[in-house]
Amino acid sequence: MESAREDAAAARLIADAEVPDRIVGFHAQQAVEMFLKAVLARRGVGYERTHDIERLTSLVSDRGLEPPADVDELAQLTPWAVERRYGDPFDPEPLDRQWAVDLVGRTEDWAARAFAPSDG
Repeated sequence: MESAREDAAAARLIADAEVPDRIVGFHAQQAVEMFLKAVLARRGVGYERTHDIERLTSLVSDRGLEPPADVDELAQLTPWAVERRYGDPFDPEPLDRQWAVDLVGRTEDWAARAFAPSDG
């Protein structure tokens, strides 16, 4: 989860700076993706190499876990990874940075709960 926490911190720090949306969106997407993957790995669930948050969220749901947010909401971050990483054409609406940071925070809290020792 350390890499996810680092991207979450980066997204928070640069969200208010004069940094292009593509960079803020990339770090927000990476944080959410890695939190999902960390929880899947913790549960012993294998997953293919992917940046597709919708696919990862489906794996979470398939294992009976409640995802950190609505699948459609989470999936809105997926294109930010693809554009930044691969330079694919991507002409998004301006990123709602507060929304992205809030979504990262909710996902981080969800992952922390998944890693917490159970009371039983």
